[in-house]
Amino acid sequence: MVRRLCILVMVGVWVGSAPYTRLRAASPPPPQAAQTSASPQRALLDQYCVTCHNERSKISGLALDTLDVTKVSEHADVWEKVVRKLRAA
Repeated sequence: MVRRLCILVMVGVWVGSAPYTRLRAASPPPPQAAQTSASPQRALLDQYCVTCHNERSKISGLALDTLDVTKVSEHADVWEKVVRKLRAA
C-alpha cells in the first residue's frame, strides 16, 4: 500500500514538473508563480516520502527534503532512479 502511494506521489511530482520545466526554458516565471506551482508536489513529498528519505535518515542514500521539485533537471539522475524504483515496486 505504501509503495503504491509512493509511486503515485513520484509520478505526480515527475509529471507535474515536466510542463513547468519546459515553460521555464521559454520564459522564466515570476518567483511567486514558481513557489505556488511547486507547493502540491512538495506537500506530497513531505507527507509521504521525506519522513524516511531526508538528510538525517537518508534511507537508501536518498534525501528528498533538500531537492527542489521546481528544478527537476538539476537532479535528473536522482529523480530517474526514484521513478524507476517506484515503477518496479
